[in-house]
Amino acid sequence: MKKDPRITAPRMRASHVERTIVNYLAPRTGRNLVVPNVAWGWGLNFEADLVVVTGAQYAWEIEIKVRKDDLIKDNGKRKWRGTVHFERFRRFYYAIPEELEADTRELGREEAGIFIIKGRECLLARNPVERKQARKVTTAERLKLAELGAVRVWDLKEVLYMQNSWAGEDEQRGT
Repeated sequence: MKKDPRITAPRMRASHVERTIVNYLAPRTGRNLVVPNVAWGWGLNFEADLVVVTGAQYAWEIEIKVRKDDLIKDNGKRKWRGTVHFERFRRFYYAIPEELEADTRELGREEAGIFIIKGRECLLARNPVERKQARKVTTAERLKLAELGAVRVWDLKEVLYMQNSWAGEDEQRGT
């Protein structure tokens, strides 16, 4: 049977890219601290999709993009103005699905590393330029980031609780 050329595979979701990156960075080993959606509480004037603090105590930012237009317009973001980004993050990466790999030439951010997501596999397609001016993360900053990560766990548990069919029963019983 011949495939209809108008039917395309569904676009990869940002949550799939995020999960694949997190599994690649292996936070369960204690090697890296990885926290999603960081802005408030860590002194950033933008939201970082993923913040990684390495065992060497340097911070990385990983920007997840699943659409070409979003990837290209990233250069206009306000985070690229000023010095906070360059002082705080030693490395910057884009994480993208494989179908956007050809579009990375249009990024304009030559210092960015690139992770390519192919199914459940994460491939490092380009190493980032290390920012030598970036300082190490202090113990207090690492603890604050871990605290922000813990808050997200409880928010997620609440969403999962509400999605379960038995949640309504518990509410009626008052438990």
